[in-house]
Amino acid sequence: MDRIKLETKHVSIEFPGVKALDDINFEVTTGEIRAVVGANGAGKSTLMKVLAGANSTYTGDVLLNGKKVEVRTPVDAKKLGIQIVYQEVDMALYPTLSVAENIVQNDMVMGKSGYIVNWKKAYKQGREALDRLHIGRDQVDEHELVQNLSLAQKQMVLIAKAIRSECNFLILDEPTAPLSNTETEELFRIVKHLHETENIAILFISHRLNEILEVCENYTVMRNGKMIDTTPVTGETTTKEIVEKMLGRKFEENFPKEACQIGEEDFFCHVTHKTWDAILHDIRKAHENDMESAPAITPADELIREVQKAMQSPGDRVQQFTEIFCKAFQLKYKRLSQEERSLLKKLFKKSPLIKQSGMNFRRRPWK
Repeated sequence: MDRIKLETKHVSIEFPGVKALDDINFEVTTGEIRAVVGANGAGKSTLMKVLAGANSTYTGDVLLNGKKVEVRTPVDAKKLGIQIVYQEVDMALYPTLSVAENIVQNDMVMGKSGYIVNWKKAYKQGREALDRLHIGRDQVDEHELVQNLSLAQKQMVLIAKAIRSECNFLILDEPTAPLSNTETEELFRIVKHLHETENIAILFISHRLNEILEVCENYTVMRNGKMIDTTPVTGETTTKEIVEKMLGRKFEENFPKEACQIGEEDFFCHVTHKTWDAILHDIRKAHENDMESAPAITPADELIREVQKAMQSPGDRVQQFTEIFCKAFQLKYKRLSQEERSLLKKLFKKSPLIKQSGMNFRRRPWK
């Protein structure tokens, strides 16, 4: 298969007071699974929106196989074979239409007497698109109304819709955020199947670094609107290595450890008071400058489950600690219900770190 290369040359975007993208040179080729990672405000989602035609204010050039192209609208992007599946799947589907109708909606033809639809053909094409992903009728029935599907099933529908068009570059924006472990495994199966059977580049945006190691071949790191590095994923690649590139510093510089006995109640006890304050400061600063707008509808109950799981989990606790708090601040605390706030406070108050630091929950970060 002929490879197709998508590039940006010196692409920049400025918002008032913030340079969201700063002279970005990026390239990806079909047949590749590439992760794009970075902290909040790094510019990864902004770059993907440029490629998907969702942000027309960029300067610089986008090239397809070395030829300059204009990507100022989503229609421009789709004509160039660039499709994106956003985390907010409900915004891209018609709930009262069937799965097949959503998949083939772009093929509906306007005739003199109105919309002319060959329903038998539409349902056949919808089924064929799902079959290309090895999604059986027992998983997603093409006749089912979209409003009756789970989030994972809706994601499958959007991926089927994307590849049914001439899709050369598929962007998945935080695809696993709303999924259970079982649903995530199924998504990875679909991604790997696409990689093996289609000449498509898959761009994978995620904060879950262990997932990147599982499914991606290469990862690109962005920080403060700049392109930092693109590196192959090998058996030697670690999440610690990726996070250090994202932060631009070694863990040991800002995350000193203290010897302690690990248990359910002392999950955070090796993180010092100074580290706690530094993390809160960095997250607040990143969130204030985050022009990409972190998803507003991240499920609070998922966050609570992750906190509960992390407080009982062995492994790299510093990384888990950072990820949990990044996710907490993405949620924006004020969006949580009173019950959810109380539960989160109780969970974190169990940590000896809180007791040792003397942090006042009536003030930051909870106000």
